[in-house]
Amino acid sequence: MIISCKSNTVAQEKSLKEKKANIENIDEVKPKTDINKSDNSMNDKMIISGGLPQNDLIEPGAIHLRGSVIAFYKNTTICNRPYKAALKISIERILKSGPGIVNVLSQNQEITLGFVNGVYTKELNALQNKMMKGKILSVMVKEGLCPNLGNDTVYEIVRFEEK
Repeated sequence: MIISCKSNTVAQEKSLKEKKANIENIDEVKPKTDINKSDNSMNDKMIISGGLPQNDLIEPGAIHLRGSVIAFYKNTTICNRPYKAALKISIERILKSGPGIVNVLSQNQEITLGFVNGVYTKELNALQNKMMKGKILSVMVKEGLCPNLGNDTVYEIVRFEEK
């Protein structure tokens, strides 16, 4: 009877070397993609989560609206906050609205908006001359809560454009 002392480890070592070689060469194999590098459409319009183009987004608490001027006020108070300039408008259309709005504005609503103190309020007379009754404006406002801790809100004009 002949008994061999040689084990089958030689075959196992060969199999392990082949597997190790395949794992080490994984960087050499690059995944194939279907993206055409000459297509810059994704770069031109940055798409973010939710599938909306970035320029269609609006920050939380902001509303973009179009309205017509009813009146212009200097040195007034809205919701216990002093403003150097304010504007009463009739809302014709809500163009965009950001998330987190507490009191939603609606079409045909008349509302007084305060100008954020700064750029627009430096030349009050020039600003007042621009805000003639009936003038159509595109306005970006930011909603803020009143200091009286009620459900009242104040809307401040961040920027505007004459139409």
